[in-house]
Amino acid sequence: MSLTGAEMAIIHSRLNGIGRKMANTLLRSGRSGILVIARDFSCCILTAQDELLAFAESLPIHVLSGPDRMAATMREFHPVLKRGDAFLHNSPYHGCTHPADHSILVPVIDEEGVHRFTVLAKGHQADCGNALPTTYMGTAVDVYAEGALIFPAVKIQEGYAHVRDVIRMCEMRIRVPHQWWGDYLATLGAARIGERELIDLGKEVGWDTL
Repeated sequence: MSLTGAEMAIIHSRLNGIGRKMANTLLRSGRSGILVIARDFSCCILTAQDELLAFAESLPIHVLSGPDRMAATMREFHPVLKRGDAFLHNSPYHGCTHPADHSILVPVIDEEGVHRFTVLAKGHQADCGNALPTTYMGTAVDVYAEGALIFPAVKIQEGYAHVRDVIRMCEMRIRVPHQWWGDYLATLGAARIGERELIDLGKEVGWDTL
């Protein structure tokens, strides 16, 4: 199906608007100063083929380094994706910037069960369970010293319900669990906003058009 220039511009604007909604959700809902003051986070939309499609204004190193690899890791480790799934990812060996950047990946699934897009929200953590109580482990000599918990696209929600085992792992290892929980919910909420908006847009203009 061919689109006019005007239609392309409108869809482009709508996609960028979804990215901004995701970022605003994270900014307004985050609990730590790293998110709400330093704005050390990013939000983006990727195609089902892991191509970066749209993103909100954010730190370039966040959004332009690795989201395609992270989305590909999600598909590699979880060949069957369902609506309601969400994945926690912070593995530097699979596209993430470093272990302190917890990322939430959500596959956008249409009514027929087809994976159409992936939305990604990533935020730096005040603590990620490393050896010293700090947000950056400057003396770390390897990834094992910097991050005690490495999640390679681990499922953290199924059917929109939390996987409590993973939540408990984070709360037990991270020094400020209540703050982590608030930032996690903000990041997850940003990704779910992106999912909801893309589903609505797909219904409005048609998935094949989108």
